Amino acid sequence: MSDNQTNVASLSLEERITRMEDVHAINNLKAKYVEACDNDHDPGGFSSLFAEDGSWEGPGHGIYKGRDTIKPFIEEIRDRYFGCA
Repeated sequence: MSDNQTNVASLSLEERITRMEDVHAINNLKAKYVEACDNDHDPGGFSSLFAEDGSWEGPGHGIYKGRDTIKPFIEEIRDRYFGCA
């Protein structure tokens, strides 16, 4: 058994269910990200993946705090790199 399997086996049923729900939520978030990519790099789709007070930071791009700030930044990046305007 791997360390991960041993760790999961030692969890209570409630902890295991919580873990499964967390994994499911992460997979849903990843699917929404891919959907935004497939939808012409949809800025609204991308920004909706962040908490209302979330932040995005990238080397050479700066820090953008809050969905209302992240969305126009994603629009700019989309238009500059993908020509989706």
